[in-house]
Amino acid sequence: MRYYPAFLDVRGKRCLVVGGGAVAARKARALVAAGATVRLVAPEISRELRRAAGIECRQVRYSARQLRGVWLVVAATDDPLVQQAVWRDAACRGLLCNVADVPARSNFMVPAVVRRGGLQIAVSTGGGSPALARRLRRELEKAVGREYAALLELLRALRPRVMAEVPAPERPRVFSAMVNSAALDLLRAGRRRDARRLLEGFIRHKGTKDTKLTKNTQ
Repeated sequence: MRYYPAFLDVRGKRCLVVGGGAVAARKARALVAAGATVRLVAPEISRELRRAAGIECRQVRYSARQLRGVWLVVAATDDPLVQQAVWRDAACRGLLCNVADVPARSNFMVPAVVRRGGLQIAVSTGGGSPALARRLRRELEKAVGREYAALLELLRALRPRVMAEVPAPERPRVFSAMVNSAALDLLRAGRRRDARRLLEGFIRHKGTKDTKLTKNTQ
């Protein structure tokens, strides 16, 4: 395994995207969505991209000085010489760098991602087959519905109560009971209130099965 899986917190970080095409636009928008401060440079930039919210566009050729103050850089051009220059300059500065479609010149990979609210599922083939990663993402999108996002919201909201009301040795049992309960089915059926009541019951009963509670949510 060459890559260590991780999720980066890019909020407020200055990130550079080199390129003005569709791939560069997709990379830039993803960084903006994650809270990064994004600058995009390219000799030619589409009007749509120049108008995109949150992206500072500079219609100039790439040069190493544009890496000043940058935390992460993505090279997404169709010019191999520019791609190579970005990687070389970023490596000299110890920056995180992804060169689109060139794993050998990247020190991090951008995975295929399934998003359901605050839930993110990332799929990576280490650059071996992006097409396979995209196929797996499509299959996961079918298998993981929006009820998982709703469950995550409830679990996040109730976590402080578990930490405050449940003794430390019993918390793993409570968390496991909540996740493996019928709450997901209730959310899938649109019964959010019942799902929350079920999860709260596990907090009160310290993760033990409560038949009365189960009957009330059926």
